[in-house]
Amino acid sequence: MAIATTMRPLVSLALPQNGAARLATQLFLAIAGTLVLTLSAKTKVMLGPVDISMQT
Repeated sequence: MAIATTMRPLVSLALPQNGAARLATQLFLAIAGTLVLTLSAKTKVMLGPVDISMQT
């Protein structure tokens, strides 16, 4: 006997179900992720002769 289970990502539990709020949340997450990536690209740590950035 097989039991069917549905696997959903955890982020789907945190997002609102209706259209406008879901779209606004996804837009916010995309912009926030872009800002974090941009800031991490600008951050450098000086260790010896080679700089280390958050991208490495």
